[in-house]
Amino acid sequence: MTPPTSRLRLEFLGMPKMVRDGVATTISDRKLALLLFMLAARGRCARIDLAACLWPEADPDKQLASMRLRVHKLRQLEPALLGSDGPELQLSAQVEHDLSSLRRSQDMPLETALALADTPLLSGIDLRGLEQIECMVEGFRDLMVAQAVDSIVREVLSQRAEARIQRCIELLHKVLVLAPLNESACRHLMLCHLLDHDRSSALRVFERFRETTRRLLGVEPGVHTTRLHARILLDEQQVLDEFVARRERPLATA
Repeated sequence: MTPPTSRLRLEFLGMPKMVRDGVATTISDRKLALLLFMLAARGRCARIDLAACLWPEADPDKQLASMRLRVHKLRQLEPALLGSDGPELQLSAQVEHDLSSLRRSQDMPLETALALADTPLLSGIDLRGLEQIECMVEGFRDLMVAQAVDSIVREVLSQRAEARIQRCIELLHKVLVLAPLNESACRHLMLCHLLDHDRSSALRVFERFRETTRRLLGVEPGVHTTRLHARILLDEQQVLDEFVARRERPLATA
């Protein structure tokens, strides 16, 4: 009888850890955790490219020496993690990781999306001086926030009960705390306030967002957001009627 295959999973939301058959092991080595994150995010990668990202200030020989040490530590941690171990590295096909779930947002429940958006990637891992990896982390964070907005919009379009609208308003405020320049979240928060018969709050959301974009970027909000503000000032009922009529067609993100 063939023994059941054990499950091996990497988790990067929160403190990085490896989970085998439900037993979690925290990955405390900073560069090892980042190496695994890059393999999960990118797939197959050349050793030399990984080394350059992880040790950008070192010369090439020291980069590769440091990489050999981390690969050795990785084998000690769990030999089954690597599926390729030559000039290029990749995770084993049996390894699952939470980054893959971020690409499958269509059926993601509302609370799950917000939990993802509210959980820091690589918690406790210092990214200073590692610009390429920091950009990758920010990219996944933006993806999480975008999925949270999509889930909230589906929720408010499917159920217009007052309690649900209030919950969506609360969650969209939360998204804007996480991502203060998210134009889609701003627009949908304005529209949810209109659904709640609160025009003044919708306009205040725009004013706060405009202050934020001016302060952080030195620019005005995007054309879609500015146009929505102007249309609310002109005829809020028409804006609301069009929003409700869309139902399954949320506003385009920008």
